[in-house]
Amino acid sequence: MGFVKAFSNSRFNQGIRALFNYTVAQEITREEKVFFHRSNIFFSLIHLLTVSLFLFQFRERINTGDINSDKFSFFLLILTFLAGMYFVKYIFSRILLFVFNDTYLAPEYIFNISLYNNWLGSILVPVLCITYFTQLLFQDILIYLTIPLALIVFFFRLFRLIKIGQTRGVSYVYIFVYICSLEILPLVVLFRIFILQ
Repeated sequence: MGFVKAFSNSRFNQGIRALFNYTVAQEITREEKVFFHRSNIFFSLIHLLTVSLFLFQFRERINTGDINSDKFSFFLLILTFLAGMYFVKYIFSRILLFVFNDTYLAPEYIFNISLYNNWLGSILVPVLCITYFTQLLFQDILIYLTIPLALIVFFFRLFRLIKIGQTRGVSYVYIFVYICSLEILPLVVLFRIFILQ
């Protein structure tokens, strides 16, 4: 995060403003590099690593039975699943470009999804530091810090997706189907496979 702040300061500041200002997000998506900008790639890696590590830690703490002895492989499995899930969303957004015949819809969608994912990844960095380097109980951190913050980020993301749909004239039915199928369902599958297995 320090590298991004030091070498992409203007994009870093734009990204923070875009979290709360949809007009700024639209301005960024008009630029050539949206998803593959250096700062976005670094923050996406932070998001994937921190969310995977948090889910791994969560599984370790709530599972009282025999946990997979090869812990690093299990961590990589979580990381691969998350990366695959976002790759599917990326491909789906490209399909949306053809369905709605809107050249700005896919980049705008991709950028806003990654924007809020990156915010969540940044929030999890101090949470994981508290988990690993203090004497506080993980359950307390989870209940009082992580769950409320993750829910806030998730609802901000849903509101932004609805805003994009309204701006582009997408039917509310399509928005609802999308949210259920590609926002909520992957989270349920992720929780079911990696936490409750």
